[in-house]
Amino acid sequence: QLTDVEVSGNEGIGVAGGDGEVVLDRVVVHDNDGGGLSGSDLTITNCAVGLKGSSNAAVFGLNLAGSGTADIRYSTFVDNGMASEFTCALGATLEVRNSVLARDGGVVGGDCFDAMFQNNASTQNLGGSNQQTPPLDLGWFVNAIAGDYHLSNYGSSPFKDVASWTA
Repeated sequence: QLTDVEVSGNEGIGVAGGDGEVVLDRVVVHDNDGGGLSGSDLTITNCAVGLKGSSNAAVFGLNLAGSGTADIRYSTFVDNGMASEFTCALGATLEVRNSVLARDGGVVGGDCFDAMFQNNASTQNLGGSNQQTPPLDLGWFVNAIAGDYHLSNYGSSPFKDVASWTA
């Protein structure tokens, strides 16, 4: 379990959980060249995962392995990887609720075909109870480059009443 920490600047994956349980609460994972998070049993609450780092590899915000599960709530995923925020192995279960999902192109869900997205603000139209935002603008955040994904005054409008960062 990781609480109230920042993981950044790694050449590999920011947090690699393997087959074990990974619980993250109020964790910022950013600027990791190998991707943000990887594992098969993840619970992510009030976290921010963003800006995959300086590599040009097709990496991810979260890579859900095996027949694993990930429960993501009240979190922010910003511009991770070239293709999608999330990648999932066949049979994996991804549930994302009350979160901010912001990308500059590509798709949010990637190959997570059975993912459930509820009450999120997303730059991609996820349908249902999700709210689509305008295209990504890093000015929405206080200082995304430095890992501060709190919403700026400018960014609060697209995300009003959808997701909250709780310190």
